[in-house]
Amino acid sequence: MSMGLFIAGDVFILVAPVAYLAFNYLVFGRISHNLKNDSRISKGSVTIASPRTIKHIFVWSDITTFLAQFAGQLMEISSDQRSNGNKLTLAGMIAQLISYLCFIAIVTDCRFRRVPNLRSTAVGRNIDKVLILLATSSFFILVRLVYRVIELSGGEGNSVQKSEACFFVFDAAPMLLAISVWLIWPSRTISMKKSNTGFQIEDGKTES
Repeated sequence: MSMGLFIAGDVFILVAPVAYLAFNYLVFGRISHNLKNDSRISKGSVTIASPRTIKHIFVWSDITTFLAQFAGQLMEISSDQRSNGNKLTLAGMIAQLISYLCFIAIVTDCRFRRVPNLRSTAVGRNIDKVLILLATSSFFILVRLVYRVIELSGGEGNSVQKSEACFFVFDAAPMLLAISVWLIWPSRTISMKKSNTGFQIEDGKTES
């Protein structure tokens, strides 16, 4: 019966996926850094910019869109600012969707254009398995982002917003699946230790 707790819960539901996006950015950042430095796999650039730059761009994009959505939710508390709050939240969500689509484009470009022969080596096949997990997690995140954009763009009290079934199918379930993918922890498949000589095993020697 507390409006404050209700608002806090609603805000956390809306902005929590930012953490899941950030994890995927960090996974790809580490993979692309090691991939760039692994002479057995890559002979040149594996991303359009340095992996460090890409990671920072998308993490800061996440922070910016998070703040926009958070501010929009706070504005919706006030009756005279509710409409503007909804617009700001929607703008933050659309920006987040566009940002993540750009991230997926970079990952796709890395895998299929810059290192097309990734599966030609044993370590490359293991890297590809992690990239498949990343793609699977990203798919479910995209489902959730598209759902939220549709929900917010329909205005207050629209049929999508009122439907609990839509919430559980297109928000709760995709987020659960996006997290569950990483029960297969990346470092169980390949070494995620940052290295200037490529992917390494636990003792620091380069894998054969």
